[in-house]
Amino acid sequence: MIRFNYRLQPLLNVKRQMEDMAKNDLAKKIIKLQEEQEKFNDVVNRKENCLDRIEEESARGVSVGRLRQYNDYLYCINQKLQFQQKNVDIASQEVEICRDKLIECVKEKKILETLKDKKMQQYMEDMMRAEEKIVEEIVYSKFIASKEEVSS
Repeated sequence: MIRFNYRLQPLLNVKRQMEDMAKNDLAKKIIKLQEEQEKFNDVVNRKENCLDRIEEESARGVSVGRLRQYNDYLYCINQKLQFQQKNVDIASQEVEICRDKLIECVKEKKILETLKDKKMQQYMEDMMRAEEKIVEEIVYSKFIASKEEVSS
């Protein structure tokens, strides 16, 4: 029996490798996004802590110089928030790009796997027909041989 040989197997192997690489890239980008979100949350917490301190000190009475320091600090924190939000947005976009790339790789691999399954099914049907033909030939030759023995 002839062994099944899928001529697009090397391409399917490459698509599988590309899918694995896309999965790894996506995992790295998700980790990067989580890190950027954590940094953003840290800056938000620092801003909230600063606002709480301002409120506490204002209740006790605070100098104008101290309020100015807090104001300058809040300005810096707001700048960091904007910068960090941009980083989060960029990381989020990178995750989406990697996710789209992974989806495309999966689709391409699935197409090749479906084609391979169809080719395998066709191969199995061809092998069954070939076996049936051989069996029919054997039966026919035995029938002819038995008929010749009966006539002699």
